[in-house]
Amino acid sequence: MPPDARLHRTPPDDIGMVPDWMVGARPGQETITAIAGARQVGRFVDFGAVHIVTTGALSLLGRRMAGASVAAARFRPNLVIDAPHDPEPGQELRLGDSVLRVMLPTPRCVIPGLSQTGLPADLSVLSALARHYRIPVAGLGRAACFGTYADVVRPGQLRLGQVVR
Repeated sequence: MPPDARLHRTPPDDIGMVPDWMVGARPGQETITAIAGARQVGRFVDFGAVHIVTTGALSLLGRRMAGASVAAARFRPNLVIDAPHDPEPGQELRLGDSVLRVMLPTPRCVIPGLSQTGLPADLSVLSALARHYRIPVAGLGRAACFGTYADVVRPGQLRLGQVVR
């Protein structure tokens, strides 16, 4: 990644979707900032190398959206884990011979509400995130989060249906 790389971002129109650390940003206003915290690990990642979403969190979000079915694909996770809730920061997950360490909740942008392959636009997802999922993130302030970021402690091969310990 070039040392002067910049991030162009436009927060969603819902004020609850603007993270506290985006000081001065307004809903719908494009911002351009230096990329801080992103790392070059053979590819670009926002923060954690792995993004995890759980079936329990998706189910709860659906209930909070009047029983809607919410596709995991809206959040573009690397892993969807069959668990009742998100793992906690600091928790280590073992999947076969691989180990992941959960870092922090994943702050959300506009993408989950946009049209994606096989999914129509649904801005009610963003409204639900702003209303129900605005939480503190690593001492930076509050943000609408869904899912968790994790780093790879020990790499290994993953298989569909593998048990997570």
